[in-house]
Amino acid sequence: MSLFTITPELHTTGTRVEEGQGEHARRFRAARRLDWRFLLPTPHLGRVGYWGPQNDPLWEALVAWCGTEAVLLEGMELPQGGPTFDALVVRLRPPLHLPALLAHVRPGGTLYGEWYGRWLPPRVRVEVEGHPVPPASPQAIKNILAMCPATQVHFYWHWPSFSACRRILPMTGPAREALAINGLGGWREVGVRWLRRWQLLDHLVPCFSSVIVREGAP
Repeated sequence: MSLFTITPELHTTGTRVEEGQGEHARRFRAARRLDWRFLLPTPHLGRVGYWGPQNDPLWEALVAWCGTEAVLLEGMELPQGGPTFDALVVRLRPPLHLPALLAHVRPGGTLYGEWYGRWLPPRVRVEVEGHPVPPASPQAIKNILAMCPATQVHFYWHWPSFSACRRILPMTGPAREALAINGLGGWREVGVRWLRRWQLLDHLVPCFSSVIVREGAP
């Protein structure tokens, strides 16, 4: 697992592409919101289901990028049975439903979830305004997945938030190595290493994702 930095793409005029208008800018914004797809075994999402708020930029990005391959699972209750997806995306839904969600993912497919911790800085609270935010932690998700042995899960810190993500940091593996890739160093490296040493990082990260791979042949 590696960390990557997301840098803005600029027009020849020096303005950011995502700040522009038109189809190219719209597709670019969608691609940026879906940068997490490179954390998956394959960045090609295929037939993708989405269980989360419909009035959310993540769903809009999936529709813009995947077209008719993106399927909205409506409501707060997950439907029984139903289609099986190559990828299933969950946002602002309780993690308790993860075992049931995995039944909608084909063997070899991926369930990607976006979660929020208990501490949310102002810039993060803005992107969830008007939505209930079920608190989660990597350990809580691991405990829930304990009943799903045929899975592997990885966690990533999205900094500073999902909607304005500039760095994606793996939450497993040596923090020093991960930070060195982007040359952060200094107090950031010391701070994260200290939080990891005292097992506080999982409790203080405001935005993190889970990538759950359902094992088995497609």
